[in-house]
Amino acid sequence: MKNFIEFEGWRRNKYLYIDTADYLADPLFFKHNIPVRFKDEYVKSGEKYLVVTCSVKKKFKHEFEAAMEELSDKMHLMGNTDYDTWCDELIKDIT
Repeated sequence: MKNFIEFEGWRRNKYLYIDTADYLADPLFFKHNIPVRFKDEYVKSGEKYLVVTCSVKKKFKHEFEAAMEELSDKMHLMGNTDYDTWCDELIKDIT
C-alpha cells in the first residue's frame, strides 16, 4: 500500500501524501528527525483525509518512506480503516 507520491528533484524530493486534519504524520517526521518543508494542503469538503504537499532533502528519502509506512499503521490504530482504500483510489486517479 502506498500513501504518497514522490517527485524527484535536484536537491530535494517533492512529495504528495495523504493525512488527516489531525496531522498524524507530523509526530512521525519529528520521531525520524526529518526536516520537512510543507507547501500546500488540499481537502475536499466532507472528506476526512487531506492531501499534503511537501519537500524533503534527498538524504532523508528512506526516513520519509519509513515514516509513511508508520503513518499507515497509525491510521489503522486511530480507527481509519478505509485509509488504504482511499489512498489506493486517489493515487490510481492521479497516476
